[in-house]
Amino acid sequence: MSACEMAVENQGERGGVSPTALSKIKVLCYNTLRPKKVFRLIRKGKNLAQIERRCSVSTEKFVKRLLQVGTGWSLYSAWAWIYDNPLWLAAIGWLGIGTGSAILTLGAIANNFVFLVLYQRNESDWLGVNGFERLKEDGDRWAQKAQSHANLLIRTLLWVPVTFFRLLVWAVRKNNILAFVVLSIHGDSFITTAFLRGRVGGMLTAKDYATFLASTATGCAYWSFRNGAILILLKGGWEIGKQLMH
Repeated sequence: MSACEMAVENQGERGGVSPTALSKIKVLCYNTLRPKKVFRLIRKGKNLAQIERRCSVSTEKFVKRLLQVGTGWSLYSAWAWIYDNPLWLAAIGWLGIGTGSAILTLGAIANNFVFLVLYQRNESDWLGVNGFERLKEDGDRWAQKAQSHANLLIRTLLWVPVTFFRLLVWAVRKNNILAFVVLSIHGDSFITTAFLRGRVGGMLTAKDYATFLASTATGCAYWSFRNGAILILLKGGWEIGKQLMH
């Protein structure tokens, strides 16, 4: 039994809430995106109507916040995928692995640094950095509810951030070094620095710059090796195909 359900039972034993209201509040405890809010309202002695009204408003705001994060992640992930895959492969195929990787590494430094500075100055937390501490505690439940949401648009927009956050939570629970590697490879230096910084707004510190540069080196080394290997395999397959056709 959850803490929320225990609070409901205690209220019932004291006679403060009717059996019907108790059963409905239990449903709220299970279904709402903010069960801790239900718990606090129960402890304050709020009645069913007050709890339903406040949870409805809270959940609506929370869904809007999820949509903001989901949209931001989806758009940024699409751009990052284009840069890391077809654009990187095209560059090393045309310029060579060394020159192409060097140019795109410089491009990644410029691109990610601009995003990082704008993200900190704008203070619009579309990555969800400020909510990450709560996500570490309730991440599994949030992920389950987000992926089973009735709205197809919400489920679609949240697929990328939910998948990433699950991986990130797993890495952070292990150790910070693993989290750094996961963020650098599956994200980039902008995302790595933003999350390891742990907040939005304020001036970037020397530690932030060091994290950014180290993450850029780690991520670009991975993508250079990975895309270089793919290019070699594609060229080898092309040559074998030509020989088989003759």
